[in-house]
Amino acid sequence: MKKICLSIVICVLGRSSLHSQTGCCPYIGSITTIPTNPTTVDAIQIVTTTTTPNLGHKISYNFIQQADSFFLNGCFNMGVLTQPQTFLDTISIGTLAEGIYYVKYIANLTTSQTLCLVVDSNSMTDSFQVVRETDVAKINTNYPRYYNFPNPFSSQLIFSLSDNEPTTVSLYNFLGQQVLQQTFTNSKTINTEQLATGVYFYELKNEKGVIKKGKLVKE
Repeated sequence: MKKICLSIVICVLGRSSLHSQTGCCPYIGSITTIPTNPTTVDAIQIVTTTTTPNLGHKISYNFIQQADSFFLNGCFNMGVLTQPQTFLDTISIGTLAEGIYYVKYIANLTTSQTLCLVVDSNSMTDSFQVVRETDVAKINTNYPRYYNFPNPFSSQLIFSLSDNEPTTVSLYNFLGQQVLQQTFTNSKTINTEQLATGVYFYELKNEKGVIKKGKLVKE
């Protein structure tokens, strides 16, 4: 099982080095906050990506909040067939006050079909900052306000900007390979059916330079 999981790490790790993670398995691919830079008026979601070494299924997934910390816990059946299985899970936590918040996710592996009798586990920690809505204008003084949705996405992805300057969106996979590039003005709906499930990184750029970079999840 260790050798199988190591191959998953090599293939998927990419740019997720900002997170801390211990051991294996299951492998935790990412912890993503939606929106990427939340404000005090945004409905915030936390998305995790978990990969089991075999073709299993999810037993349970839940979270609790304690002050400025969120503790997520998932349990997954390890399966029998040697075919890695990826699970995307979303927790809606609503609006939050201004401040820095911490997330710890523990993913457990079990051989049981219905009970979480842990045989292996993995964990990852991350943090995110919530700012006041009025601070967004200060942070983005030189750039237009942008939106991208939905996130996670499936068959389409929409980008929208507050100005009419020609803008190029580039999408990269975990290996840093460009998988999509399109230019638009004001808004653009992109067909993403051809993209594989997983985590991607985007870059918005106009003639003045890079507007924004961020992370997206395809389910």
